[in-house]
Amino acid sequence: MDGQTAQLRMHLLLARALLCVAVGALYLSTLLPGGFWLDTSEFIAGSHTLGIVHPPGHPLYVMLAKAIGLIIPFGDIAFRINLFSAIAGLGCALMVAEIVRIIAGLICEKLVAATWLGVAAGWFFATTSCAWMQSIRAEVYALNTLLLLLALYLALQFWEHKSHRAAYAFAVTIGLALCNHHYIVFFFLPGPILMLLAMPDGRKLILSKRCLIACALVLVGLLSYAYLPIRAAADPVINWGDPTTLSRFFDVLTAKTFQGAVSAEARSAPIGANLGIAIGMMAEQISLFGLLAAATAFIILFRRSRALGILLITIVVANWFTKAIMLIDPSNPDDYGYFLTGLAVLVIGMGVLPALFPHRTLIAGITVALTIGGASMALANFSQLDLRSERSAETIIDVSLERQ
Repeated sequence: MDGQTAQLRMHLLLARALLCVAVGALYLSTLLPGGFWLDTSEFIAGSHTLGIVHPPGHPLYVMLAKAIGLIIPFGDIAFRINLFSAIAGLGCALMVAEIVRIIAGLICEKLVAATWLGVAAGWFFATTSCAWMQSIRAEVYALNTLLLLLALYLALQFWEHKSHRAAYAFAVTIGLALCNHHYIVFFFLPGPILMLLAMPDGRKLILSKRCLIACALVLVGLLSYAYLPIRAAADPVINWGDPTTLSRFFDVLTAKTFQGAVSAEARSAPIGANLGIAIGMMAEQISLFGLLAAATAFIILFRRSRALGILLITIVVANWFTKAIMLIDPSNPDDYGYFLTGLAVLVIGMGVLPALFPHRTLIAGITVALTIGGASMALANFSQLDLRSERSAETIIDVSLERQ
């Protein structure tokens, strides 16, 4: 190992360690200790009892949360399962940092600077209220975003190295992600598909036997759905839809319970206005300047590498449509959860932008700006997102039981 490689590795390890400490401390210091509103309490109970939570059942989340609950040796069950979201949220920050490092390093070849730029972007993403809220309570969105960012990383590996192993790993990752929140994953897939179509090697892959292997590997990832009928047969305490027959399994998988309401929303949804709301929600997270910076980076990347630009732009825009075709409620944290993958890619764009103008002072300045911006958001949002003392859901339950 030469001196330059050793120095780069030292910077990489130090940067990742600092990011883990900073984000881990932030999330742990605000982590929800028990139940909460929305789906959090259901996910805690469903994971602990290995039940069937609301459609589409989210089997991957339930099994992983249960495993984390068994592995972690401290805290009560609710705390441990909430901690799983914090672990996934930290993983998202690390993936944002790594993706920025890869793209920026390829563009400007300043590898040490790209490493710290990536960590600053990962920190900035972690401190947005959207990412923060999904990382301190039991929910599927942090895990979902982690899997899709891993898929994006693998897509970049294929774009850079034309690696078939990366394509196979991407297929397995997508299969697993479909077992967590398949609706959001469906809107993610157009980006990688269009990237492949824009690449000669990508088109060759689509027309080759390797594509069939990749499709088979997606099915391997989908095997997690076998959990639903197997576990439902044991009649767990939480058993949405009782998917013990093929028809009931299909009903849970397709979320038939919610289809009527979602279809009504889709028919009445003003898509143009909803897209405006979605963009406004993203500007609220990263500022209008950040949104413009990301858009500028995507346009320049598109001009330099059409496949890469298409990949990133399509992921963001398609992600907005996950809720734009329904009704958007900016006061609902779950609606922000739908946009979490798109937000991560926007922050990646912000992080990559200075590398497109590879002046050392500019890269250092943006690295400092992202770090300070993240710290400012952490200070501004801390009191609002501090759930350590949250007991309202438990209080309501206690009062209800006392009145019976």
